[in-house]
Amino acid sequence: MASNTDKRCPVCLMKVDTEDRFCRHCGYPLWKDREEDADQRLVTVVFSDMSGYSTISEALDPGDLGDLMDRIFSAAVEVISAHGGLVEKFIGDAVVALFGARKAREDDPINAIRAALRIHRVIDGISSDLGSIAGVNLKMHTGINAGYVLLKGGKTTELSPKTLGSPINQASRLSDMAAPGEILIGEVMYTYARKRFVLEDLGRHRLKGFRKHTRVYRVVSERGEEQVHSNKLHGDSPRFIGRQEELKVLGTAYKDLISDRGVAISIRGEAGIGKSRLVSEYRKKLDDNSTSWYEARCFQSHNNVPYLPFSEIARQILGAGAFMPGLEVLEKRFVSITGSSLHFRYLTVAMGAEDYTTVSDADPGLWKGKIFDTFKLLLDRVSRLGRTVFCIEDLHWADNSSMELLEYLLSGNDNRCPCIFILTHREGLILPYVDTTIQLDEFNRGQVKDMIASLTAGRSPSMSADQSTLELIYSKAGGNPFYVEELTTYLLEKGIVYPVYTTRKGIMTKVPLTVETLVSARLDGLDRGAKLLLQEASALSSTFSRDLLLRVVSEPSKLDKHMAALLAAGFIKVLDRACGLYGFKHEIAREVIYASILRRARVSLHARIAAALEAGSEGEMQGLFDTLAYHYRQSGDTDMSLKYSLLAAERHQKSGSLAEALILYSSAERDIKKTEEGSGYEETLPEIWEGMWSCARIIEPDT
Repeated sequence: MASNTDKRCPVCLMKVDTEDRFCRHCGYPLWKDREEDADQRLVTVVFSDMSGYSTISEALDPGDLGDLMDRIFSAAVEVISAHGGLVEKFIGDAVVALFGARKAREDDPINAIRAALRIHRVIDGISSDLGSIAGVNLKMHTGINAGYVLLKGGKTTELSPKTLGSPINQASRLSDMAAPGEILIGEVMYTYARKRFVLEDLGRHRLKGFRKHTRVYRVVSERGEEQVHSNKLHGDSPRFIGRQEELKVLGTAYKDLISDRGVAISIRGEAGIGKSRLVSEYRKKLDDNSTSWYEARCFQSHNNVPYLPFSEIARQILGAGAFMPGLEVLEKRFVSITGSSLHFRYLTVAMGAEDYTTVSDADPGLWKGKIFDTFKLLLDRVSRLGRTVFCIEDLHWADNSSMELLEYLLSGNDNRCPCIFILTHREGLILPYVDTTIQLDEFNRGQVKDMIASLTAGRSPSMSADQSTLELIYSKAGGNPFYVEELTTYLLEKGIVYPVYTTRKGIMTKVPLTVETLVSARLDGLDRGAKLLLQEASALSSTFSRDLLLRVVSEPSKLDKHMAALLAAGFIKVLDRACGLYGFKHEIAREVIYASILRRARVSLHARIAAALEAGSEGEMQGLFDTLAYHYRQSGDTDMSLKYSLLAAERHQKSGSLAEALILYSSAERDIKKTEEGSGYEETLPEIWEGMWSCARIIEPDT
């Protein structure tokens, strides 16, 4: 006998057992939901094709052609996997890869472009080895785009998922447009890619099979870290706003240095709050050639690489660039700093310059201790050469070995280097060994206004002066500087006409990819139950009550547990604990979360919400007419949607809210026009037209 659970039928909301194939109450086929196990995900698609394949295939023996394609595809798979991607399929001489299919990462679009660049370089190397074949040199041409796709088979399957969605077709069309050796990206990728890559604007094009034109960009090259850093400080970022007290804490750090004991400061805050910007401003103030600054960043896609941030710092100290120099060169530089070569081998193993297999017989615990001592020796000797800052950003993505090493370096006075350690990380990571923690909070409304003015200076003065624009951006982004910057830039690039009125529909129909990837990665960091609850809450509104949520969630018995997890993760906030009122911390995050729900699941969810609102209203429904009309419209129930739209429109018309009444009448008219002829809804049109005319003649009497 099946055990009872708190699972509910998505249609009638009655409890069902996990083994039920059909709902015992309404007959809904529950087995379809379990069997399909589909997931809607935001992914970046890479479609890379080989140029001149037909000519090459004609010139080569089939066996030799097979060997060549195996070599090319094997190299592509290795590159894609190394950058965190998943090979979706091979189509003839093309490879299709997805980034974000199994687990969303904040840098998926960046890794996708980097993988494409790497694939091109690898194939160029193979071409150099082989020479031309029938007068043709091997070249790849690649298209990249991002968007939501349907993954059938679930995101954790070991088999390549079956993927459906226009981003794959768009990437294919971009690949078709690309010349041999070119990488083209779609318009949606621009805001993310422009900060890391040099792009050439190729203008607007209508991709084959798509109705709308889209702007296309060619990836020229990747920017160097110094260029990216410079752009952040001077080109793309607004002027530094607020954070003066926090800057003072960093500025006085050297005054706290005690003899040979260093100072460790952590900067904590949610994603996009401005941790990196604060560090950049502090570095600018120290830019006097008297301070040595070494920095490294941890990456979500590389959080299993041991000692990654410390290896990067060691590279900088030893003057190693993107390509590791010979061991003899590194050893000379190491000896010049430390005065001894005894520890050098431990450093090369940790940095990956020497294969671990060469020390396979050594005791792992002994080697780990020696590696710790070597990094301490190197950092300590560098610190004694002059004022030194070691900065590690995004420490929440650090590997376990680096976290242990950091604790070893900072716990206890005997191990401290005479330097400043600056560590940035998100909420949830506790660092008991730091001296000071700087907590960054959101900007207030005035600071957001200053930020918008800074971003729009010289580009759109009317935008910076428009109060409705401030309200629109603040309502969606709150006081998160990253969200504010991305939304403001999005509006500027789209050429939105100002003033903007928040009641207008469709002003921000597309959330910038930079924001989507950040929110999607955070969403994937939740456990399944908390993620499902957040998606269900996103369909309610920006604010919602616990009582209503309890009526519609799939797992009501776990509501409080999952709510606590969402509060801790910073997705939602308490508005009124006594009334059980909650809200999304950022409206734009709610929009991204809502977009991650499959359409058929949304339909069912909105039907449950409407039913729960009616059941809980106890006859006092007038204030819910608008909300019920919206949820029934989203559920596809035209009868109920029309009923409540007209009731709400009549109510607003009688109370003098004519603009709102006109919107509802117009919405009802559009709903009827979407129905089939002979459905009977046409009989309602005269009533709707009369209401529209009555409102319009007062609002705009001259039209």
